[in-house]
Amino acid sequence: MKKTIKKISGYFDALEFWNSCELGKPVVKDTEVIIPASHIEIFEEHPLNQTGRPIIWGESKLVFGGVRRSDRVVFEYLGDPKSGGGFKRSYQISDGPFALVDEPPL
Repeated sequence: MKKTIKKISGYFDALEFWNSCELGKPVVKDTEVIIPASHIEIFEEHPLNQTGRPIIWGESKLVFGGVRRSDRVVFEYLGDPKSGGGFKRSYQISDGPFALVDEPPL
């Protein structure tokens, strides 16, 4: 299978992580944070979307380069979202600070 890499700066606000998105465990490599992801909703103004309507992106990896520190708040759903079980108590995960390296990010 051919691997496709698209580098896009900005447009983070045109991605929706709330409704159906699944994020895997982040991998930290030097100053890159790589997050496996699936079911990201991409709004029509994003360069990856040429349809004129929101789309759901399949399996992918989010790669953030030049990262010095990463903080994220995690909201996990209890069981199947269709069950109406609600969310676990949110928690924060912090990574870094990362050491500076000479090589440029991806």
